[in-house]
Amino acid sequence: MKFAMKLFWGGIIALAFSLWLILSNWHDIKGSYFSAPTSFSSTEGRIVSSSTYTSMPKRKTNYHYSIEYEFTANGKNYRSDEITFDDNYSLEQKFAQAYVSKYPVGKKVTVYYDPREPSFSVLEPEEKGYAAVELLFLIISALVIVLSGGYLLIMRIFFSEKQPPRP
Repeated sequence: MKFAMKLFWGGIIALAFSLWLILSNWHDIKGSYFSAPTSFSSTEGRIVSSSTYTSMPKRKTNYHYSIEYEFTANGKNYRSDEITFDDNYSLEQKFAQAYVSKYPVGKKVTVYYDPREPSFSVLEPEEKGYAAVELLFLIISALVIVLSGGYLLIMRIFFSEKQPPRP
């Protein structure tokens, strides 16, 4: 019973982490699994900023690109920094530099956007990220919660000792 309880709470923590992971990467997940890039509309846009920067989580240097573009859809102006449905960093400096070289400031680009939600846009819609790993983690943690919670419920209903009524 104690193991099942620990498993249940571990599942709750894993589920909370999964939800945070999914929400923090929602654009990538939505683009990879819930939007059909073939249904996207396209329009011309322009790169307005393009640079690289570094971060050092866990003593490893990550090289990021930061590219912003603007476009007009349905008569309204939009601005975005989503290039692919994948992360914008790597341990390799040439990764970030390649994107900055590909998308210099002022370059005209084709922007793909969801016609129902034009603010959801991307320059390279065919790129698929690691969203599958995040969804798999969510499914596994939910399964752990359901199975361990079901076990706890069955144990409580059928095998718990009945307390005699107090006088």
